[in-house]
Amino acid sequence: HDIGALGFFGGRRIIDLGGVTDLDAVKLLSGSVSLIEYLRLKEADVLMTMPYFYPGQLEGCALFPGFRPGIPADESGRRTLLYALRGGCIP
Repeated sequence: HDIGALGFFGGRRIIDLGGVTDLDAVKLLSGSVSLIEYLRLKEADVLMTMPYFYPGQLEGCALFPGFRPGIPADESGRRTLLYALRGGCIP
């Protein structure tokens, strides 16, 4: 699965927002914290997601510098994007 490959090959600590590998994500999934608040608590600096997963929560986030979407779009034309979180999106 993508998250396993990213964790293994990427050399970064991965925060699983779906709660599969990180049960702490229940706070996010239950709606008790916003996405931005949860990522601030986890000290995240990069977010990889499809924007429609979090409508209205990523407007202040810039795409990661130099990022070029290489992942094919799904059948609806949507694709995974990489966001830089520090310095604007997450104060």
